[in-house]
Amino acid sequence: MKFKLFLVAMSFMFGFTALAMNIEEYIGIYKKNNLLLRSNEMSFDAVQGKLDAAEIDLAPAFNLGYLKADDKSLPNQLSSHRTTEQFTAGLSKKFVTGTSVLVNAQNYSFINEKPLFPGFDRYSTGLLGVTVRQSLWKDFFGLGTRTKVERQKSSARLEMTSVDLQRRSLLIEAESTFWDYIFAQENLKLKGANLVRASRLQKWTAKRFENGISEKADDLNAKALLSLRQLELLMADNEFKNAEIKFRESLELPSDAKTPEVTANWKDTRPYIRELKNKKNVVKIESYLSTLEAQTKALASDETLDSLRPDLSVFGTYNYTSYNRDREQSIKDMGQDDFPQSVVGVNLTWIIDNRAKAGLRDSMTKEAQASKIKAERKIRDGLRAWEEYLRVYEVTLNQVQILDQVAELQKNRSDAENDRFKKGRTITANVVTAETDSAEAESRALQAKVGLRKYEAISLLYMEATDLTDIK
Repeated sequence: MKFKLFLVAMSFMFGFTALAMNIEEYIGIYKKNNLLLRSNEMSFDAVQGKLDAAEIDLAPAFNLGYLKADDKSLPNQLSSHRTTEQFTAGLSKKFVTGTSVLVNAQNYSFINEKPLFPGFDRYSTGLLGVTVRQSLWKDFFGLGTRTKVERQKSSARLEMTSVDLQRRSLLIEAESTFWDYIFAQENLKLKGANLVRASRLQKWTAKRFENGISEKADDLNAKALLSLRQLELLMADNEFKNAEIKFRESLELPSDAKTPEVTANWKDTRPYIRELKNKKNVVKIESYLSTLEAQTKALASDETLDSLRPDLSVFGTYNYTSYNRDREQSIKDMGQDDFPQSVVGVNLTWIIDNRAKAGLRDSMTKEAQASKIKAERKIRDGLRAWEEYLRVYEVTLNQVQILDQVAELQKNRSDAENDRFKKGRTITANVVTAETDSAEAESRALQAKVGLRKYEAISLLYMEATDLTDIK
């Protein structure tokens, strides 16, 4: 058992090559392989489509129709039996100004059986014209149209930001998995090195005890240290295997694939925090979501209030018409201005005030106001959260530097005690204490460095917000 542990220790001390995967390479493979992240990115693209579709009401629409009728109804003026065919084609477009334009072409063909007037047994009429409609009140020169488009865009941005927050959370989890694996790997190497040193100390102490130089207590102390190091290595090996399982799962590796070796760059900070530290108005994304929600509800309230207003609209139509016994000739003559037709009109629509109308108006208004108040508080909390994050980050950074120094000093002290022990200038207890202090210091330093990297990844939960003027 001891020999196997020794082999494990040696293998992890010398078994990691320079061609190991760093965090950037790991994240690249994670983005490519991880199914949850790929699903999230597809959701993000889907929401992007919603943003592009916000102006769907402004898209041109083409319509084509055909109608055939057989009419024997009373009363009739030309014939007791009429057959009708109608072809229609049109192109409509609504503009951001609220103006609706329709270009329309129609052709009617009539066949009258035994007409009362000769010459009306068959004929065809054509129409080619344009209709323009403009709201002067509810959708005053596109105010309602623009409000609806902006509300749809705001809703899409809210959903996109929410999906992006989920994506960032997955990336934070991935980075945490990577650094947990790094810690397990490096901790296993530390425990292996500690076991090797404890084994040398135990052998040296046992030899001195056999020669009568050291006491039995010294021998037992060294053996106890060796047993403790063996236990620590066993626990570290188990933690490493657990971390390896999570690491492989994060990369969606098949069972027959070899686990990639990893390496850590302790000098460079993660790019997320480097970029954010030089920006203004950095807030938690969760807080920024409340701003987008408030904007969306405010626009929804405006849209609802606009829909409840009276509508006064004006419209005009100008058509070219044609008439001929032959359908083809009637179609050819549709563009001629011999028989023009023009129509102008005005239309007023007024939703009479009632409890339902007042309730809807009050509900939307109060909901928008409540959301705005909530957003104001959330944004203040989000800004303070970033300030607190930076404060804790600086503290953590200083702790890492100090613990690194302590670990180096404790290691030098342990080496010095071992050297004194070999020269017979110190007792075994001092060496054991120095070894223990050194091992604990190295472990704390490693934990601190890993914790710093994981804390840097948390900066993914923050973003720069550029439209907080009305909120703060």
